[in-house]
Amino acid sequence: MGQFLAERFVRDLDASQLPLGARDTLAAAGVQLHKTIFVPGDETCFHLLSAGSLDDAWQAIRSAGLQVDRLHEVELASDGGELTPERAVELARQGDAR
Repeated sequence: MGQFLAERFVRDLDASQLPLGARDTLAAAGVQLHKTIFVPGDETCFHLLSAGSLDDAWQAIRSAGLQVDRLHEVELASDGGELTPERAVELARQGDAR
């Protein structure tokens, strides 16, 4: 399964803006919602997801009624540490090639 970061830009972030049951709807589609992060100072909301593919994640997000502006495949540091600069450059180049 891949890891994906969904991003939404909104004013006046509020947890009530998340559709009720979104986690269950995502799970029914085979997508796990691991964490939702609000950044009020940046008017941004992030959702960390696991899904079989980017298309699977998009389909589940739509079914769950989540409003998302961007969706990116991400790589999480397995040891809880930082990605090396070399790996970050490699991932950026891969993203540019898509």
